Amino acid sequence: MVKGIYTAARGLEYRLKNIETVANNLANVNSTGYKREGEFQQLVDKMGQTEVRQVRDYSNGNFVNTNSPLDLAIKGEGFFEIKTENGIELSRNGKFTLSEDGYLVNSSGDKVMGERGEINLTSYQLNENKTLQIDRNGEIRVGDEVVDIIKVSTVASTQDLSKTGGSNFIDESQEYVSVEEGKFEVMSGYVEESNVNPIIEMQRMIEINKDYEAAQKIINTIDSSLDRLKEIGRV
Repeated sequence: MVKGIYTAARGLEYRLKNIETVANNLANVNSTGYKREGEFQQLVDKMGQTEVRQVRDYSNGNFVNTNSPLDLAIKGEGFFEIKTENGIELSRNGKFTLSEDGYLVNSSGDKVMGERGEINLTSYQLNENKTLQIDRNGEIRVGDEVVDIIKVSTVASTQDLSKTGGSNFIDESQEYVSVEEGKFEVMSGYVEESNVNPIIEMQRMIEINKDYEAAQKIINTIDSSLDRLKEIGRV
């Protein structure tokens, strides 16, 4: 019976984590570039060892036209490289602007990386008559000049990425590789919405809550049975 309580308690722990995960997904329904967090699952290997995994959904969200040439979205594979105080992070959030000194930055002021380093568009910022064009391969042109090419990168296994906050991810080794041409398209004037489906998340929240309540009842039943056994033992 004690083992039964332990097993049920472990189930409560994971269900509670999954409730928090679903709640976080719902809170980020409108977060640009957000990727849905999967639920925690207990897996048993061939040796009988229990392993807990959480799989993240990296599928594309919907693309929304903003008509701003600095807003970018990646259709297909890959992430933008963002230079932060923690090193290079990856993100699908392409809501970019220009800093006062002409760098392409995200909402936190972190710089977007290109093949030549930090992307600087001072020539566009200082001359309103020059056009800014970003093609599907990420090549940036200001007028007739090719300024840089936006880096679109990935890792060997996206499931090894750690979330750093917001829509950013990081790989501890920071061994990022460029995505092959043809596997992605940079869309200028668009942003990618969260890939969370609120209806599905609400359904999962209801189901997990029911499972949580059922596990609580099991623990209460076993606990009551143990109390009765103790009373019998005293007689």
